[in-house]
Amino acid sequence: MSKDDKKAKPRITEFTPEEKQIIEKAKGEYPHLRHRQIQGISQNKGLYLSYSSVYQHLKSIDMIGPYERRPSPLRESRYNVWHRNLMWGCDGTKLLISHIRWRLLIIIDFFSQYAIAYDIYPSINASHIKHIYITGLKNQGIRKNVVLPDLRVDRGSPDTSLITREFFDIMGAD
Repeated sequence: MSKDDKKAKPRITEFTPEEKQIIEKAKGEYPHLRHRQIQGISQNKGLYLSYSSVYQHLKSIDMIGPYERRPSPLRESRYNVWHRNLMWGCDGTKLLISHIRWRLLIIIDFFSQYAIAYDIYPSINASHIKHIYITGLKNQGIRKNVVLPDLRVDRGSPDTSLITREFFDIMGAD
């Protein structure tokens, strides 16, 4: 097989007049919708086509409107972190060690990107979140009577449990 044979050749989809009519009618009824929504409407009417096929047909008859992306929310920093131990992030990830599933739980300082504390558990629960935070405080030499770092976590059940929230309320951290 030559190098030219390996290249993907563009596929041109031929629509029946009925298919074209369904797509064009849906776009006419809902001009504000994009090709993906039009494909969904067509699919509800029994016409199963890909998003790209619907897009190509609408483009060929000049029924694709301008599209402006929304600005990225990540352009501006959500937090103002100006020194270390002000805000930490915690997350867990799955590991496979000797065919056994484990969870790596790690805390990272948002300012220095330094791994403050980490440990491996068979599963993660509220006590592990508490333990890793206290370990991070000890590793950084932070006592309870000073301003404690905020901990940013996802919405997993160990992070949002009543036990975890009570622990951070007692500690005086967010």
